[in-house]
Amino acid sequence: SDVTCTPWKLYFDGSICDDGQGIGIVLISPDGVVFEFSNRLEEECTNNQVEYEALLFGLELLQSMGVKHVEALEDSLLVVQQLSKVCQCYNSSLNAYLDKCFDIISSFDQFVLRYLPRKKNGKTNALA
Repeated sequence: SDVTCTPWKLYFDGSICDDGQGIGIVLISPDGVVFEFSNRLEEECTNNQVEYEALLFGLELLQSMGVKHVEALEDSLLVVQQLSKVCQCYNSSLNAYLDKCFDIISSFDQFVLRYLPRKKNGKTNALA
């Protein structure tokens, strides 16, 4: 019998706040337990960099927990397209993020990235 592994879900969102920058992620375990994390960033980042910071934060956390099956949900179409290698990323600072993300993603047995329009991602937007 084939065993289907329910992936951990990772919702991530970077947002630029007035008083600095924050990222928020929500992890949902296969049995539905919700973990919320937020983190403040020290240096100035562009919108896209903040999205990658959030993703990387989530991926590193999952990797450190030994998780092997991951489904990530993101509301930035650009990030989804770049990670899916749909469009080339010409920004060198973003390429560094992409490389780090791909490194971690390659350590998972299964990784799915889905585009989630912003209105459905209210939870992480509020966190960040």
